[in-house]
Amino acid sequence: MTEKIKATYKVRNIDIKHDDQVYPEGSTIELDGDAAGALSKWLEPIAEEAKSSAKKDSGAKTSKDSAPQGNPNNKDKA
Repeated sequence: MTEKIKATYKVRNIDIKHDDQVYPEGSTIELDGDAAGALSKWLEPIAEEAKSSAKKDSGAKTSKDSAPQGNPNNKDKA
């Protein structure tokens, strides 16, 4: 018997009961294609790449995060 490929989804707008377990709105759930198709109205796919990059970059600061350094074109306030 082959194992079905599962994907991760975020539950939206309602709580879902699947396999005797309740998944509240905002939680994540792993489903195969058949189950996800039946519940697709209430699911938001979560990209695997987005999950892994969010974990890597969660503490890293970028240049966008730093405080502004002033206007380089404003020469008369030096």
